[in-house]
Amino acid sequence: MYSVNDQMNEIQMYGLKAALLGALYAVYWLATYIQLQLVEPIPAGNMTMDQFAQTNPNLDRAFRFLDYDPFNEDCSQNPKDRGKLISKQMLRHGWGGLAFLFLGACVAAYRAKTIVFRIAFRMAAIGFTASLAIVYILHPHP
Repeated sequence: MYSVNDQMNEIQMYGLKAALLGALYAVYWLATYIQLQLVEPIPAGNMTMDQFAQTNPNLDRAFRFLDYDPFNEDCSQNPKDRGKLISKQMLRHGWGGLAFLFLGACVAAYRAKTIVFRIAFRMAAIGFTASLAIVYILHPHP
């Protein structure tokens, strides 16, 4: 039978695992966003989709995840709008990862006994709320 202390330690471990997964997810999407910002001003020229996938495998993977095909889409009406939407979606996923990181930190620091961990819990709760607000703001509203 678990004691309350063992249950709290197990919950804290789940919180730390969630924080780690959130950090990895946020780093991936924010690094992909930075890579998109570096590649965006370079003209594609005669680059094919296969060449793009070989030179930028991270962006190719992210484009496929976000259902964006810059080589085959008809962008004759507004070519910049879809690209801006994709970069906002990358930022939104990055902030979603940060929200998951803060949620894991909240779970890990919940029922803290020391003042330092109580302050960490409150800061994580504020960060969680702020990152969820930013995710809402970056969502493409109709």
